[in-house]
Amino acid sequence: MSFVTMGFGISCGKTESNPLKIVCDEKFYAIVDQLKNGFHEGFGIPVVLLPFDEHLVQKEQVACYDLLLIDNPALMKHLCDNGVIVETMDFCYATPVLVVRKDVPFSVTNITDFVANSEKNLRLAVASEHLTLSELVRNGLEKNQVKTQGKNVQFQFQNKKQTKSQNLTSLLQQLKNNEIDIVACWDFDLSQILRNSEYTKSFQTIQFPPELDNTVPILIGIAKDCTDYAVCCVFLDFIKSNIGQEIYKNNFQNIDNNSLKE
Repeated sequence: MSFVTMGFGISCGKTESNPLKIVCDEKFYAIVDQLKNGFHEGFGIPVVLLPFDEHLVQKEQVACYDLLLIDNPALMKHLCDNGVIVETMDFCYATPVLVVRKDVPFSVTNITDFVANSEKNLRLAVASEHLTLSELVRNGLEKNQVKTQGKNVQFQFQNKKQTKSQNLTSLLQQLKNNEIDIVACWDFDLSQILRNSEYTKSFQTIQFPPELDNTVPILIGIAKDCTDYAVCCVFLDFIKSNIGQEIYKNNFQNIDNNSLKE
């Protein structure tokens, strides 16, 4: 995962203002909480985080909010197409990764190792209800000669009815308990879960070859009914500033090909 690196000057001076309301996925709370503190310190504008509820957002039943930060590209596109979100910016970039136990009975350090163990019916769970991650993982495996459907299915793409939970924390526990064999998730989501986590020494990650180019943007959007469009733009500029990038670096750890760095 990498942060947006374009920087813009921030021209807004300190001022007292109504709170800037941001609806975002819980997984972004840690980084947005630090961004809001830096923004308030620099510009005197408080920021309030509102919980994300996909059904309420789709039905436009959320109380007036200014910014929306989610990892569901399809929903963001839908809101943009319907004029609910009037402008978006790449907040960060996400890449799928696979997580396996370190004590598996066969050596798995890269995608080709799955081909060598193709006789096994491996159980893979996708840690998201959104189709984007599932499609990227499926395509990435197929392009590396790992069959995901057909007579000899090696990977079972599970949905809510087939797994106890799509929540990444729950799936990692199931992986640790040998209830599933592989978890597919976003790299940023994994890095947040594993910060200071007991799971760090239990798992290893497998990245897809870079030539697949399966990185996607995570968008933050300005709502049509925002209270102050100019302030929203200043917050987006703050995200892209050197201060915003430093906050990002302090919140996301890097994931290498074979292990999780502590």
